[in-house]
Amino acid sequence: MLNLDCSVGGPNNLVIRSEEAFQSLFDNTPCNGDLPAIDFSQYSILGQFGGATGCERFYSRRVKIKENEKEYLFTVKVSECGGCEPFEIRWHWVLVPLVPEEYTVSFVFETM
Repeated sequence: MLNLDCSVGGPNNLVIRSEEAFQSLFDNTPCNGDLPAIDFSQYSILGQFGGATGCERFYSRRVKIKENEKEYLFTVKVSECGGCEPFEIRWHWVLVPLVPEEYTVSFVFETM
């Protein structure tokens, strides 16, 4: 997991492969705290937006790299406990080995 306290607009799923793309996300929306230094020659960032309700929410994030299928699969699972409001929405970020251009990235968000 990558700890970014940031909210960005745009699509609900992001694949970030360069410093320029990373920095441009925050041109109009500042983050709380400093952005981490990322070596984009070695790593990519995957971001997925989603939320849940409940008095407590427990998130699980998993990335599976399917080399034979040339695919990265980023799954976020959330368990909701209790009937509290409000609906919490947030970004889920992960740092992964560099995603090659010829690979696809699939995103799954599951509420349990």
